[in-house]
Amino acid sequence: MRSLAILHGLVVTMDKERRVIENGGIYIEGNRIVDVSTALDIKRSYHFDEEIDAKGKVVIPGLIDSHRHLYGILTRGMPIKKLPTSFISFLEDFWWPYVENQLDKEMIRAAAMASGVEALKNGTTCIVDILEAPNAIPGALEVEAEALEKLGLRAILSFEATERVSEENGELGLRENEHFIRSRKEDPLIRGMMCIHTTFTCSPEFLSEARRIADRLNSGIHIHLEEGEYETMYCLVNYRKLPVQLYEEIGFLKSDVLAAQCVHLSL
Repeated sequence: MRSLAILHGLVVTMDKERRVIENGGIYIEGNRIVDVSTALDIKRSYHFDEEIDAKGKVVIPGLIDSHRHLYGILTRGMPIKKLPTSFISFLEDFWWPYVENQLDKEMIRAAAMASGVEALKNGTTCIVDILEAPNAIPGALEVEAEALEKLGLRAILSFEATERVSEENGELGLRENEHFIRSRKEDPLIRGMMCIHTTFTCSPEFLSEARRIADRLNSGIHIHLEEGEYETMYCLVNYRKLPVQLYEEIGFLKSDVLAAQCVHLSL
């Protein structure tokens, strides 16, 4: 088992004592951090195969990106045919037809590799990602996982199940999540999570089914919540409730829900 020492950096431990060690050192064996102390203590205590001189640098734990769309990197520099006038027009006129609906497995693989490299270069070692690619399932999450594995990244991956294309495609999305969660249950680096889009693209019955699957698999659920005012107004018109109230009424909201955006939680 190869060993590595990172020496002479300013080590920000983020441990319980919140230690910051000047001229610090970290000793690593294989994929395990064995010791964090001063550079002098590490040199005295261990023999190591490789040394990284971090003098003049700050050494911190890997960052965690708690909400990501890896495929979004493909849109950089992409021309917009019609200028969005609202959040929903952005989705309907650009993001859905020209981005998510166009994704295939090779595009997903390339985007995951490019986004993963960018993440690592900026200190992120764990990504919680949502993929929506209605024409790339089944098997899209596994493609994404294989790309991130090659980079050594940790990740929690999910497929954004939604009925916006069709009820049948929505069911495929739920099955995509379920299969991936089961297949990666014991994986040390990459796990799965249940995921749905929003209350304006998923019926209450569909949301309840996602909740049941997550409960059965003990996986948690990743959602977008009130990213724009459209979802708020949609729920008030169709259900006479705010989105959070609807989720609460159907028993969806539990401590394992990771809600992203949360821009308009109340009027």
